[in-house]
Amino acid sequence: GGDIRYWVKGTSPTRVFIVEWNGVPGYSSNGTNTVQEKLYETTGNTTSEDLSHPSIADDIHLFNIRYSL
Repeated sequence: GGDIRYWVKGTSPTRVFIVEWNGVPGYSSNGTNTVQEKLYETTGNTTSEDLSHPSIADDIHLFNIRYSL
């Protein structure tokens, strides 16, 4: 179940490419998960956010990864 969506938000050079896994069943749990991965054009940074658990502090669900090319 669930689906994968993607879209681009903003205009060059500050666009954000967003991929969303929506309503995907959990590996070892009941229920579903929704997660977004955002790739920022200007910096090359990514941000992941678990949208399934809004009651837990945002800083637990957000993390940044810097890619060096």
